[in-house]
Amino acid sequence: MFTERQKEIIELILKNPNGIFGAKLADKLNVSTRTVRNDIASINKTLIHESLRILSSNKKGYYLLPAYIQTLTAFMNPTTNIQRQGFQNQEQRLYVILGKVLFLKEQDCFQLADELYVSEQTIFKDLSKIRQLLETKYKIQPMEIQHNQIHFSVSEEEIRYLLFKILKELILSDKPDYLSDVNLLVNGHLDQKEFDLLTIKMKNYLASQKLVIDDKSFEMMVGAIYLTVLRNRFGFTIKSDVQSYFNGNVSSLLQELMESGIDIKEKDKTSLNRFFWSLKIPTSSNSLEENISITALTILNEFRREVLDKYSIDLKESVETMENLKVHMEYMLRRLDTNYELSNPIINDIKKRYPFSYEVAMLIVHIVYRYQEKYLADDEISYIAIYIEIFLRKNNNRLKTIVISDTSMGINDIIHNWLTSNFRNHVEVVACMPLIALDSYVENHQVDLIITTNILNLNQAIPCHVIERIPERSDYYSLTNKIHKIKNSNRYEKLILRMFSEEFVDIYEEEQLTFEELIKTMAQKLKRHHRITDMEGYVKDVIQREENYPTTIGKHFMIPHPLSSFANKTTVHVAVLKKPLLHKGEKIRLVFLLAIENKMDDDVSTLFHFMQQLALDQDSIASLLDADGKEAFLEKIIALSTSFFNKHYIE
Repeated sequence: MFTERQKEIIELILKNPNGIFGAKLADKLNVSTRTVRNDIASINKTLIHESLRILSSNKKGYYLLPAYIQTLTAFMNPTTNIQRQGFQNQEQRLYVILGKVLFLKEQDCFQLADELYVSEQTIFKDLSKIRQLLETKYKIQPMEIQHNQIHFSVSEEEIRYLLFKILKELILSDKPDYLSDVNLLVNGHLDQKEFDLLTIKMKNYLASQKLVIDDKSFEMMVGAIYLTVLRNRFGFTIKSDVQSYFNGNVSSLLQELMESGIDIKEKDKTSLNRFFWSLKIPTSSNSLEENISITALTILNEFRREVLDKYSIDLKESVETMENLKVHMEYMLRRLDTNYELSNPIINDIKKRYPFSYEVAMLIVHIVYRYQEKYLADDEISYIAIYIEIFLRKNNNRLKTIVISDTSMGINDIIHNWLTSNFRNHVEVVACMPLIALDSYVENHQVDLIITTNILNLNQAIPCHVIERIPERSDYYSLTNKIHKIKNSNRYEKLILRMFSEEFVDIYEEEQLTFEELIKTMAQKLKRHHRITDMEGYVKDVIQREENYPTTIGKHFMIPHPLSSFANKTTVHVAVLKKPLLHKGEKIRLVFLLAIENKMDDDVSTLFHFMQQLALDQDSIASLLDADGKEAFLEKIIALSTSFFNKHYIE
């Protein structure tokens, strides 16, 4: 009898007994006033048979006589058209239009306007938005509009990519009803029971393989497979047969689903594998560690070095941060490779609230480009910034800084503000005081850096930096170097403490051991403390390597280690021999037995460099041999390493 829009017009007039103007009706319905007039004329043609009529006047607009209202209400029994209200949301209209174009091919703009109860102008605006998204965001040739007909001539592979990409965005948006939008994208063909059955099948498969996948990745897998099934069902199949992005677990899952009757074709595996390659899906176990590529580790290590060099921030101070970044880096590169990059809905908030972390994260851009010849999207960089911000809040210890007050209070304020503006992530000004109060304060408080406006003869061993009156650009660079040096000195101490410990320092006073006996004794301790896996294999490899490639450096010092890795944790086991060990004509008195993990670690190469320099410095070796006990030895090795690093890496 009436179209849905005409029913809404009647409802609005019934709800406004004093009248409602045509312009307001047009605005509420998102149509033109001409369309309203035409609809009311059509309504009145039907109502005339019921002796009813919608009236109009310049003062009241459209209205009903009081006697008509009750009769018309009973006649209509009006209900709310929920679907039409939903389509007033532009995002949903875009999904509806895409769904119709993707599943019904050519569409008429005017017919779409009628079906969605919007004006033709609104449809053209929506189509313009879709074209822009396809071209800029999804990198797909936009649909064409000729003579009010919509044409979308792209390959099925591109359509699958588009559907998977939108699916991923919907799931990551945390919309609880994202499947309702997916249903619009498939033109209303989503069957909830069928979808649930597929979900159960996939859960059972993952459980049988003892694979653990995060919830969002699992939802994306189910959604992508279901979209594939629907496309095949309606005759939209993939023609090409290119294999890539292989994951054994994914291929086995797809094969099992195919054998169980799910409509997945052999040529669908490529597009599905490509999409799943960008998700966090283990290849052969519950751990994602096995999935990390050499490229990802190389990029991460270069990024860490650049962050350290430019900002004096050592991300390796947090194992958690490095592990998180390692996994994120791998899948970030996969997303970049497959064009399934993440969108970040809070990117603007990140830039606004954490500008420094975002600036640090930007260092990753040129490193990635050097290896991949692609630029990261802004959204991906913002996710790196989140990890940086978390690290800074948890681990970045700012230097406790004292400012020796100047006679001019204005200068003190200028220096304090300058430090806050330029070094807020590196220094914390804990006090501003006259010189005479410094010694007393240092006795009871930690102080890492002293800032003064005059050259002072201080009794303290604390680093001091002079800013002559008003800070200049040269002060910024010199203080940056000073902070870098102080932080690196602390870093190298942490490096030594990570690899050396009293537990693995043994001092042999009287024992006269052979090389083989010493290595076996030390290896037993490493095994007992779970630092190595196969003790016998470790000992055999160390001895064989020493036979073929001696590790003696200089006089009295050797660093034996195996060619293969047997280590659970990188450790240096020290043996100080009061009675020299005779080995290949050399009198060995200091042995650093190494157990090194099989992973990329810049600290290991730094350690080797340090040991090489140490071996060539006879005074340093003599100092270590004279150490009175394990604690004294550890203190000396730390002091020597800090001195060495300051000399060779800073100056």
